[in-house]
Amino acid sequence: MQICKIMKSKEFLTSILQFLSSENWHIKLCLLTIVSLIFMEGNYIGVDKTKLIIHIIKLLDDNKPKVSNAALGTLSVIALKCGIECLNDFVDGLLNKDSYDEICDRVEAKVLPTIN
Repeated sequence: MQICKIMKSKEFLTSILQFLSSENWHIKLCLLTIVSLIFMEGNYIGVDKTKLIIHIIKLLDDNKPKVSNAALGTLSVIALKCGIECLNDFVDGLLNKDSYDEICDRVEAKVLPTIN
């Protein structure tokens, strides 16, 4: 988060995209947490949400449950802050219906993940 404060969120989020496909699940989990924090704080102005969402959707099928759950939580935060419409283009393509429904439920309930 210190690096993110030094860099603009747009630059930071663009630079981490390649690392969301890391082999190391710890890296993916940490980056998803940071992305969630950036969106929860409202520091996402100017961010290319489409590219970011595509990378995060791919993590829904990660073999590590912590990563796939964090990806679902991050997408929920993005949808809650930017509107569920930002995910509509991905439904039945990259984003399966069950995941989309779960995100919609979280957005309706206004449930944000808890980050320790």
